[in-house]
Amino acid sequence: DIHSIFMCKKSFEIVKAISTEFKWDTIVLNGDTLDLPTISRFASTVNMLKPDILKDYSLLDEIHFTIENILKPLARKKREMILRLGNHEKRLTKIPIGNNGAMKQVLETIYATGMTTLEQLLSLSSLPGHVHLDTNNITRIHPYIAISHGKSLWGNAVQSNLKTFGTNVLTGHTHKPQL
Repeated sequence: DIHSIFMCKKSFEIVKAISTEFKWDTIVLNGDTLDLPTISRFASTVNMLKPDILKDYSLLDEIHFTIENILKPLARKKREMILRLGNHEKRLTKIPIGNNGAMKQVLETIYATGMTTLEQLLSLSSLPGHVHLDTNNITRIHPYIAISHGKSLWGNAVQSNLKTFGTNVLTGHTHKPQL
């Protein structure tokens, strides 16, 4: 989980260095590439903990930040990048009732850009290589390995995943906000 404007810059520098040094065929961003803090029931918590972060926040600024600082540095010609949807990206389709500010930001962004899909907003078609969204709950990356966003690894999760999906499921759903 990169969480866009909240990303750990030191960690991401390591990811960029590895992606430059090693010639990968495919990279998977396993959800929560965006954060979208104002389109959340937790917006007031973020505001309370670190009000400066959201003072000048705009959805359009976060999208531009994500394109310039995350997607462009990782995209490569002749390579595939898969962006999986996490719960933070899904916020765009599940704006909390009564969060008029969030609805206003989404509508203003659509109006300003003329773009209505996440693929368009993130300019995926303009990035080098083959960059696309994966909206499946489970993405099989190998006959015996699948990845998901937010699947539990606790208790009997491995056995449950084997029974449900026929494979073990790797997850990257961690929250360590850099507040």
